[in-house]
Amino acid sequence: MNDSHVFRLAPTMRKRFLSYCSSPGFALRMAAAPALLSLGLWAAPAQAESVKGRVTLSETLESGRRFPGYWRVENGAVPIAPLTNPDPPVVVMTDVKGPTPEAKTFSVDIAGFTVNKPTLLVGVSSVVEIRNGDKVPHDLSIPGQEALMPLERLAPGTLRRQKFPVPGAYEIRSAQFPHLSIAVIVIDNPFAAACDAKGNFKLPDMPEGKATLKVWAHGQVVHEQTVDVQNNMKALQIDVASSSPVDSE
Repeated sequence: MNDSHVFRLAPTMRKRFLSYCSSPGFALRMAAAPALLSLGLWAAPAQAESVKGRVTLSETLESGRRFPGYWRVENGAVPIAPLTNPDPPVVVMTDVKGPTPEAKTFSVDIAGFTVNKPTLLVGVSSVVEIRNGDKVPHDLSIPGQEALMPLERLAPGTLRRQKFPVPGAYEIRSAQFPHLSIAVIVIDNPFAAACDAKGNFKLPDMPEGKATLKVWAHGQVVHEQTVDVQNNMKALQIDVASSSPVDSE
């Protein structure tokens, strides 16, 4: 071995390192490495791959209408606003290890009975700040998970902070206005992304191996499947044929 490769080591450590590399034991380990790999007794580092695909939602989910039982009658003074497109679906990978996203504080404003950030991807222990810019109060909670975020009144001009210590998908809802909601998707790895307008997504630098892919749309997890991440894998085509929620527990 050329000494130039270890010139940065201290003299004592350099001597030990050169002695180890020239020992019979080191040569035997290097010679046996291919055989150990073939027998599965020595695992090579997982390679990073990109997972790409497209999510196609059902007609019900694409319509953006979540509450068909609510109606509005034209009063001749205020025009009916056109139905806005729903937020794009979010793809999340679970059961896979990766760098934990940094916990941050995310600000959400309520104004005109809408929220400026209806979907948030946040790291574990992140905090969501909700500011009420309307002239009326909003009673906010996470239905079914009141232990985490109980029903409380957010008065006009006030702020409410909510911490999310556990990974999962949560939806903050207004008791008075069912269309007003904030989806908070808490992730413990960086493999999550919102789809573009055509439903395309890309998750770079994923380790090889099996993982669970979940699709969040319309305020719920609507699809779940196991994905085997491999080298040069084909793009995924995910067809969500139903608006029924998936039990992801």
